[in-house]
Amino acid sequence: MAGNVWEWTEDWFGPYPTSAATNPRGAETGAGRVVRGGGWGDTDAGNVRAADRTVHAPSDRHMNVGFRCARGD
Repeated sequence: MAGNVWEWTEDWFGPYPTSAATNPRGAETGAGRVVRGGGWGDTDAGNVRAADRTVHAPSDRHMNVGFRCARGD
Protein backbone atom coordinates (compact mmCIF):
# COMPACT_ATOMS: atom_id res chain seq x y z
CA MET A 1 0.00 0.00 0.00
CA ALA A 2 2.76 2.46 0.85
CA GLY A 3 4.11 4.12 -2.22
CA ASN A 4 5.22 7.33 -3.79
CA VAL A 5 1.77 8.93 -4.15
CA TRP A 6 -1.52 9.38 -2.37
CA GLU A 7 -4.09 6.96 -3.81
CA TRP A 8 -7.52 8.02 -5.14
CA THR A 9 -10.38 5.84 -3.88
CA GLU A 10 -13.99 5.37 -4.95
CA ASP A 11 -15.33 6.57 -1.58
CA TRP A 12 -16.82 9.99 -1.01
CA PHE A 13 -15.26 11.67 2.03
CA GLY A 14 -17.35 11.57 5.19
CA PRO A 15 -17.42 10.04 8.65
CA TYR A 16 -17.15 6.30 9.06
CA PRO A 17 -19.93 4.39 10.85
CA THR A 18 -19.57 4.45 14.63
CA SER A 19 -19.81 0.65 14.93
CA ALA A 20 -17.11 -1.78 13.84
CA ALA A 21 -17.30 -2.75 10.16
CA THR A 22 -15.29 -4.75 7.66
CA ASN A 23 -14.39 -2.62 4.63
CA PRO A 24 -16.36 0.44 5.78
CA ARG A 25 -17.66 2.68 3.02
CA GLY A 26 -17.54 6.44 3.04
CA ALA A 27 -20.49 8.74 2.63
CA GLU A 28 -23.12 7.99 -0.06
CA THR A 29 -22.49 11.37 -1.74
CA GLY A 30 -20.23 14.33 -1.24
CA ALA A 31 -18.06 17.02 -2.71
CA GLY A 32 -14.71 15.27 -2.25
CA ARG A 33 -13.19 11.84 -2.75
CA VAL A 34 -10.98 10.06 -0.25
CA VAL A 35 -7.27 9.85 -1.01
CA ARG A 36 -5.14 7.48 1.09
CA GLY A 37 -1.64 6.51 1.96
CA GLY A 38 0.61 9.53 1.58
CA GLY A 39 3.65 9.94 -0.60
CA TRP A 40 7.35 10.55 -0.16
CA GLY A 41 6.82 14.27 -0.71
CA ASP A 42 5.03 14.55 2.64
CA THR A 43 7.05 16.13 5.42
CA ASP A 44 5.10 14.33 8.17
CA ALA A 45 6.05 10.64 8.44
CA GLY A 46 2.61 9.93 9.96
CA ASN A 47 1.05 10.66 6.56
CA VAL A 48 2.86 7.79 4.82
CA ARG A 49 0.65 4.94 6.06
CA ALA A 50 -2.28 3.08 4.51
CA ALA A 51 -4.73 4.19 7.21
CA ASP A 52 -4.14 7.90 6.63
CA ARG A 53 -6.79 9.61 4.54
CA THR A 54 -7.69 13.07 3.38
CA VAL A 55 -10.06 14.61 0.83
CA HIS A 56 -9.69 16.15 -2.63
CA ALA A 57 -12.33 17.40 -5.06
CA PRO A 58 -12.68 15.04 -8.07
CA SER A 59 -11.48 17.87 -10.33
CA ASP A 60 -8.22 18.35 -8.35
CA ARG A 61 -4.96 17.35 -10.01
CA HIS A 62 -1.76 16.81 -8.04
CA MET A 63 1.55 15.28 -9.04
CA ASN A 64 1.59 13.27 -5.79
CA VAL A 65 -1.91 11.70 -6.20
CA GLY A 66 -2.38 8.55 -8.28
CA PHE A 67 -4.64 5.52 -8.49
CA ARG A 68 -4.51 1.74 -8.37
CA CYS A 69 -6.35 -0.56 -10.76
CA ALA A 70 -8.18 -3.30 -8.89
CA ARG A 71 -10.95 -5.75 -9.65
CA GLY A 72 -13.63 -6.62 -7.13
CA ASP A 73 -15.23 -10.05 -7.12
